[in-house]
Amino acid sequence: MKIFIIPGYGIPESIERDQNYPTYLHVAFNRIYSAAKGEKALIIPCGGPTNCTPPYEGTEAAMIGDYIQKLIDRPEMGGRCKEWLIAPEDRSLSTLENLVFAKRISDEAGGAESITIFCEATRDQRIRSVSSAVFGGSIPVTVEPIDFDVSANRYLDPAIIEQKENVEIRGSLWALENSDRLAKHHELFERKFALLRSLQDGGMSHVDAVKEWYRQAPIIVSELMPEHPALKERVR
Repeated sequence: MKIFIIPGYGIPESIERDQNYPTYLHVAFNRIYSAAKGEKALIIPCGGPTNCTPPYEGTEAAMIGDYIQKLIDRPEMGGRCKEWLIAPEDRSLSTLENLVFAKRISDEAGGAESITIFCEATRDQRIRSVSSAVFGGSIPVTVEPIDFDVSANRYLDPAIIEQKENVEIRGSLWALENSDRLAKHHELFERKFALLRSLQDGGMSHVDAVKEWYRQAPIIVSELMPEHPALKERVR
């Protein structure tokens, strides 16, 4: 059985009207179709309760899963996707947790012949590095980046993007070393989303709230994980 992992990137008010999600999911769907039409496949949409808009309902995984199911159910598919199963991973708050929890689902399913992980293009190396550590070498893992993001984040200075990704890679690999670090990693992201929601409730835009998170993050990290490598590799 082929397994396909689709990490989420937030929860928009309307996925259909979002400027990024439809492109991401349409390309991912067509690549899955090309690789697994008429075959058994397990699709794992990933992402937990990250909604920053009141009443903060839903999960990324459920939203993505529903969208993929609608694509599957179209009459033009002619039943060629009837062997596909969608298994949402709806607890994760970070890229690292996307992969850790998706692995648990894939392990429980058993019989995987290959794993394909889709991602936003600027996170390609992060996904490759972390997935290698999470999945090991027992099953072939392919990463397929999709350059769907047209927000301001996509057009940051490439050097800043590279530095940010390197910090995320080192932090993720560090957290993977033991369960205590993984628990602190989860707590860090719980505090991240609590801060984003508080700031946005106060009238701040999401973009500015994210900037404020990056300003405060080193302080919060130092409280939770004083040995975290991000403290040595701060993004400027």
